[in-house]
Amino acid sequence: MKIKNILNKKLVISAITFTMLFTGISILPTASATTIYVPGDYPTIQAAVNAANPSGGDTIIVAAGTYNEMISINKPLTLRGANWGIHPTVGVHPTETVGIRGPESILSHNNLYAISPSADYITIDGFKFTGTGGRIIDTYSNANYFSLLNCIFDNPGDHGATGNIQFGGGSHTDLLFGYNIFIDGGWHTFYAGGGPFDRMHIIGNKFNGYGEAIFWAATPLVDAIVEYNEFDGTYAGVPGDGGCYMNIGLGGNIKIKDKNISIIDFQNTDD
Repeated sequence: MKIKNILNKKLVISAITFTMLFTGISILPTASATTIYVPGDYPTIQAAVNAANPSGGDTIIVAAGTYNEMISINKPLTLRGANWGIHPTVGVHPTETVGIRGPESILSHNNLYAISPSADYITIDGFKFTGTGGRIIDTYSNANYFSLLNCIFDNPGDHGATGNIQFGGGSHTDLLFGYNIFIDGGWHTFYAGGGPFDRMHIIGNKFNGYGEAIFWAATPLVDAIVEYNEFDGTYAGVPGDGGCYMNIGLGGNIKIKDKNISIIDFQNTDD
């Protein structure tokens, strides 16, 4: 009887081990995620990024204040400002309540980028971006599963043909822009190049600008959802002076939801 029980236990353990290996579940220990504070642990955001685990999973929390940095992020991580989780958008929102934001974590830039992502699974949440010039977030590298949440972009100056956010090349599947305000005086708020951008999700944002809210120079957009956004062409206090529309170009299965879109310019789309 004892021998039979031991054999049964061994068979169960062997079956569990086989199942974990077959399904890809790791049975090896993994490093726990770390929370890093700026300026508590490191004086600059870039120093905190450099110190984060290259395998990903760490969270960097940035205190309120002004940071004039050019931040390169080459590993999966979450970067949280003082107002992370509190979105500033105006108008309809399906699930969230507009919160009261406190003092901001401000990323100040002058031309070129404040943040340049070059890895998958990067999340930016709860910052305010100020300054002049375009390409505040700028990359030509692969950066899939990039999420931009609960941020304010206050960039009313004319920065020409560059995008306020410019993903000029590389793969950017499963991109998420959620609950942001974009105040922009340039030609393009979001400039998309390279690709693919499959399964892009733009939800709950307010675009307030002079030029196109979205300009497409990338591979055809597939399986995208644009919902619960507000596109406002008021510029320098003059309603309708700005364009603030979507120029998506060629695409397929692009779903546009909600009534707060002023102009849409796209071709060959389904649904």
